[in-house]
Amino acid sequence: MAHHERIDPSGTALIAYDVCRRALAPADPARRAAMRPVLDAWVRLIASARSAGVPVIYTTPVSRADGADVARAIESDPMVTRLGDAIDAALFAVGPPPVSVFTLSSFQWRLRERYPDRLRYATRTLTTARVAHFRSLDLPAPLSFLYPILRLGHDFIALPVWQALRPRRP
Repeated sequence: MAHHERIDPSGTALIAYDVCRRALAPADPARRAAMRPVLDAWVRLIASARSAGVPVIYTTPVSRADGADVARAIESDPMVTRLGDAIDAALFAVGPPPVSVFTLSSFQWRLRERYPDRLRYATRTLTTARVAHFRSLDLPAPLSFLYPILRLGHDFIALPVWQALRPRRP
């Protein structure tokens, strides 16, 4: 019996690469007829993704205005090479579950090359309240701006103090 893997829609996106009219509906009638099954398959796939709540991201290849080979330019960028190596190493790695989006990660840090973007990433990651924070203290709507402060106080003051002072089990 074949094993079918289930895809979690909450952590998935459909990337539609070069799915454009010129590629899927060429001017040549014979080529257009040959591409019809491919076009129909894309229509079904995109409709299924949308009905499952999966975001659809459209992208197409681009070239620089001076005609330089973009792939060569990307490959020569050391940051892109390091990120690509990190993705290759972790993509099918068996091990602990991925780090929560509410935890700073060196990979996410390196994705942002400019320091203002890195600072924004760190600030948002450390101050975004989670469900547990909303459940622990139900603030009225006009005071909801206090949740980031609540998260900082809970995660970086109250929780470490509680963990340090709680009795250890033998």
